[in-house]
Amino acid sequence: MKISVKDLIPKSEFFEYFLSEAHGCSIGVNKHDSHKLFEGKKVVLTGVPGAFTPTCSEKHLPDFIEKENEVLALGVNEIFFMAVNDPFVMAYWGKHHNKPDSVRMIGDPEGSFTKEIGLDIDLSVAGLGLRSKRFTAVIEDNIVTYIEAEDAPPDYERSSASNLTKFLKSR
Repeated sequence: MKISVKDLIPKSEFFEYFLSEAHGCSIGVNKHDSHKLFEGKKVVLTGVPGAFTPTCSEKHLPDFIEKENEVLALGVNEIFFMAVNDPFVMAYWGKHHNKPDSVRMIGDPEGSFTKEIGLDIDLSVAGLGLRSKRFTAVIEDNIVTYIEAEDAPPDYERSSASNLTKFLKSR
């Protein structure tokens, strides 16, 4: 079952690695309960097939970094990038792209959240195994208010920051 608008996100765990103290978290790996992480906030959650993969690194993450201030100005508290990767890979991918503090990199290392929302994809043919389909969602106090997912891994238009800002401006 694929998650859709008005659905409550599943209770799951994300992992985030910090090189310095930020967001009230300690240096090192921090485990987050999905409901507590998004509770009382309006957040953007973007799922990608993998850190350091071509479309994710050359287009998707840079697109959100470039439009970060515009997205935040439209009432979003934080932007999260998630992949079926460990928290170390996610942190260093963000560091490699000089991402701002308001863009947080979280790992779903076993793909449990990804499977539960029905956006998992088997990319074994490319040597990647279980991954997340590319998507962008707006989550308000743990309820999905917007979601766009791509049909194929290299696509990113529907889940782009530009498409997201069109939605946010219309509300």
